[in-house]
Amino acid sequence: MATSKGSRRGGQRQGRPAPKGYLRPAQFAAQNHIGINQVYKAAREGRVPHVQFGRTILLPEDALDRMVTGGKSAVEQQLDDDEGQP
Repeated sequence: MATSKGSRRGGQRQGRPAPKGYLRPAQFAAQNHIGINQVYKAAREGRVPHVQFGRTILLPEDALDRMVTGGKSAVEQQLDDDEGQP
């Protein structure tokens, strides 16, 4: 079976890689050991930061960390922690 660039195969979109600092949902799911449907559901419900261009969803590499820290990046969290230090 021949597939063209950008076609769907095995549930993953083939073609260009995600921009630096971002992951496609399948990559994010594999890296964080969660199901891909959980990733899509969290994005749909606004529980995980993401950007969407048409049908393409991209998640920041640190999206899971942001989810846990209340939407802050690691740098923002460190700055908040440092403010509380004497």
